[in-house]
Amino acid sequence: MTDITDSTQEIWKSVLTTLRDDERITPQLQGFLSLVEPKGVMAGTLYLEVPNDLTRGMLEQRIRLPLLNAITGLDGEESVSNFAIVVNPEIAHDALGQPNGATVEQPYIEQLAAPVPQSEGIPSGARRADSRLNPKYNFDNFVIAFDQGRMLLGFVNTLVILVVAVTGTVLVGTAVAYALNRFDFRGRRVVVGLFLVATLVPGVTTQVATFQVVASMGLFNTRWSAVLLYMGTDIVSIYIFLQFMQSIPRSLDEAAMIDGASRFTIYYRIILPLLRPAIVTVVIIKGVAIYNEFYIPFLYMPSRDLAVISTSLFRFTGPFGSPPAR
Repeated sequence: MTDITDSTQEIWKSVLTTLRDDERITPQLQGFLSLVEPKGVMAGTLYLEVPNDLTRGMLEQRIRLPLLNAITGLDGEESVSNFAIVVNPEIAHDALGQPNGATVEQPYIEQLAAPVPQSEGIPSGARRADSRLNPKYNFDNFVIAFDQGRMLLGFVNTLVILVVAVTGTVLVGTAVAYALNRFDFRGRRVVVGLFLVATLVPGVTTQVATFQVVASMGLFNTRWSAVLLYMGTDIVSIYIFLQFMQSIPRSLDEAAMIDGASRFTIYYRIILPLLRPAIVTVVIIKGVAIYNEFYIPFLYMPSRDLAVISTSLFRFTGPFGSPPAR
């Protein structure tokens, strides 16, 4: 990489001109851009120097995508596709006084120190309380998270999967517990024992087989893969319902059968309402587990359109995450 050339300066001026017309670049962010010194281009990378870690963090968190878009959209002899930032405290004084040959907004620090002009009819106390009139407070990070980070889509996908999976878990768990507790059939104890054995098997040992089964069913990269795994692997919920079923006397079933009720009517009209405490317990435990789950959606739903809140946060730390501590 050579020293600063006219070509590098022209590239940076073109980038600043493009960013000045970008709606994502606020006046405060323009102030941080005025502190940047272009140093040269090497192997398609534009090297920039900034005076401190704060400026580097703002460039990497808030301006990274607009800056990449501006760089890749340049037309010239030198092909530039990326940028790298280096902290050089020695340029602090020069950067504050020289905006790199381009007309930019007042530096952010000076904006914070400048008095906010008084507006007619608005008391100064009310203006200070209104964050929209105070440049120190803004909600740009929330806008970036929900817009470019697609957090809203993550919440929607999480809510859909959670509601369907929890509802299915409750219906399947209560029905299995009702059958195991109320029906006497050959092999009933064996089935209960197999459920106990299943809880002792580490889940990681069956991941390859589970993945092959899900893929063979055509559910890979769909919401149903997560729903099926959440519903079909919850042995603990069945045990919770089974324990509550033992506290419900069989005499209620017999009285209902004398009145002509079928097995399904007994389950739906008598057993299910009496299992409300167990249902609430399972809904809370299962709901929190699904909301915090990362492995299943990350492995079985790699599409960005199917991202849940956990995978959305994981991907968000890539282009928008804080720089590593030094």
